[in-house]
Amino acid sequence: MSDLKPFKIGTISGYVNTTEFDQMAEAGTIKVDSAGDDVKNLLKLNAKRVKLAVIDKYVMTYLLDTDPALKKIKGNIVFNETLLEDKKLYICFRKSEKGKEI
Repeated sequence: MSDLKPFKIGTISGYVNTTEFDQMAEAGTIKVDSAGDDVKNLLKLNAKRVKLAVIDKYVMTYLLDTDPALKKIKGNIVFNETLLEDKKLYICFRKSEKGKEI
């Protein structure tokens, strides 16, 4: 984490990153610049407003392949394979009503 100190890092407002990362950001030990969503964050990265951006690899790939605003910059952005954390992913479903599938 200390390697990140020299850089301004793009994050997403309201997202939880690693505990250490979020604590360092809160303390001002690392500089973060929050965006409202991943598309805006990737656009900031491309425009060199931030040096790095925190994003899931598969989300980044999907957005670069499908979002019209990002397709033209796809070749400008690369994913660093060093993970901050390997998070577990959960999926939630709404309960069915009286045995009916929804």
